[in-house]
Amino acid sequence: MEFGVTKLGERGQIVIPQEFRKDMNLHKGEKFIVIKRTDTLLFKRMKPPSFKEFDTMLKKAEAHAKTHRLTEKDMWNAIKKVRARSKMEEYENSKDGLRYKIVSEEIEKLNKLIEGHKKLLTAIGNL
Repeated sequence: MEFGVTKLGERGQIVIPQEFRKDMNLHKGEKFIVIKRTDTLLFKRMKPPSFKEFDTMLKKAEAHAKTHRLTEKDMWNAIKKVRARSKMEEYENSKDGLRYKIVSEEIEKLNKLIEGHKKLLTAIGNL
């Protein structure tokens, strides 16, 4: 795997090293999908498939649907699930989601503490 060093510009721009641009035939205006995972950014070139590649993907999808007896309704339900999961992940990674998680953990600790106190009071009452 090759690597290069670059820096973030004043307006948030990142320069892809010239050698990489040349090797990958990248040109001004090309679009990329940017994926964030912890402290890593992954850039994937957005390149539409050729008609042949698209036809191959479509045939594979149709064969998979037929093999597993999937309907159009099944497809839409799967899309809804993925979108809902994506929204939940987005919320969990947000400041509000982090606050909610911290508060929930603190409430759980308090509940355990209260249960411990109840047991202690019950034990004292049985003396």
